[in-house]
Amino acid sequence: MKLQIQFLTLVLIAFSVPANALITVRPSGGDFNNLQDAVNAATGTETILVGDGTYTGPKNRDILLDKNGIVLTIESENGAENCVIDAQGLGQIFFFSNINGADSVTLGGLTLTNASSTYINGGGAIFNHNSVLTIENCIISNCVGTKGGALISKATFGSLTMDDCVITNNRCTYSSGGGGICIVAQTAVITNSTISKNYVPNPTMHAGGFYAENADVTFTNCLLEGNSAYGSGGLFFNTQSDVTFEKCTITGNRCTANGGVGFVSGNSTSPATVTLKNSILYNNSADGLSDLFRMSGSNPTDTVITYSFSNLDSTQIGGFGFTENNLGGNINVDPLFAIDGYWKGDTWVSGDYHLQSMVGRYDTVSSSWVTDEAHSPCIDAGDPADDYPDEPAPNGERLNMGFYANTSQASKSPYCQGTLLADLNNDCHVGLEDFAIMAAEWLQCDKFPQSMCW
Repeated sequence: MKLQIQFLTLVLIAFSVPANALITVRPSGGDFNNLQDAVNAATGTETILVGDGTYTGPKNRDILLDKNGIVLTIESENGAENCVIDAQGLGQIFFFSNINGADSVTLGGLTLTNASSTYINGGGAIFNHNSVLTIENCIISNCVGTKGGALISKATFGSLTMDDCVITNNRCTYSSGGGGICIVAQTAVITNSTISKNYVPNPTMHAGGFYAENADVTFTNCLLEGNSAYGSGGLFFNTQSDVTFEKCTITGNRCTANGGVGFVSGNSTSPATVTLKNSILYNNSADGLSDLFRMSGSNPTDTVITYSFSNLDSTQIGGFGFTENNLGGNINVDPLFAIDGYWKGDTWVSGDYHLQSMVGRYDTVSSSWVTDEAHSPCIDAGDPADDYPDEPAPNGERLNMGFYANTSQASKSPYCQGTLLADLNNDCHVGLEDFAIMAAEWLQCDKFPQSMCW
């Protein structure tokens, strides 16, 4: 009888929250008033819906998920501005641990702040080990981690996908880590996100924005600004990893040693690569060597940097044991941002990185389109082979460079008004090329039959 009671008790516990259920967390009136109890209740495929409020206390930090086979979504009801998880400097917020990558976790619309980790490989707000982690529409700020100021995602069975997030004002306290993000032995895809004002505070430390080790990391339509390191790699440190920037704006990153944007280190068995395309690099600096990239390898194939259709305001790519591939389409000019960001002492003041346009630039303050007296050379300067379906007309039928390329806020292009009958090549003006076209076909006739030409 006693065994039957125990069995029934276990069954009731197991089915207290049914699979595929919606679990609510609210300060009052929800299934739970804290996140740890809600996570403990998840047994299969669940969504934890978090109501408006600021969540603090022991059960809203160091939240552990270590079950196998869980597919869990933790999302706010009304966005990150209205749903804050504040660790009060007393611990991490989420700890996802899995032995075989069977867990899938999605975080959506949350602000994670004031988290701290003293664990040797810890992430300030998030530690992800082997889980498939997706982070959407989140803000992670003012966190301190030993390996990743905001988060660390590691181990080969897991991965990281991040979209429309802000990672800002975080710091790392360990020498092999990133002020914002640390990726180890994983694939990470980061889109439409801002990595800003993260830092590492010690001269022996590197990677102000992010650290990649044996990883494959891709940034698309991202803003990476004002990160700093009191070592090498103002934005990032790449050791034996593949890092790609596509349609990104990289500005104001700095370090006191080498590689204002990045320090890249590889070897013959584990090369390191950096790829830049349709991106803008501007106003990055290093007190030591190489305002852009410092490459470190023993052989030319150990570290490889490839760039195309990008604005590089400095040619300072230096080091040893590396290959530099310039695929063309690159420029070296002032991109003419709407407002430049700048350093005020040790504080980075963010700018507005929409490109100035005489035809139309989106103004975030007025939420309207305005015109400028100058026109950015980065408009219509992206790879002509790449698509541009989301750029508003007139778009020059060519992609822009930078953070807003192929978005609804891409700056507008000059256009032809179609009033010049002699503009035979449709370039908006009548010139020698039009005359050459006319001369090449002078006295020719394509009427059928030919006998009716004259």
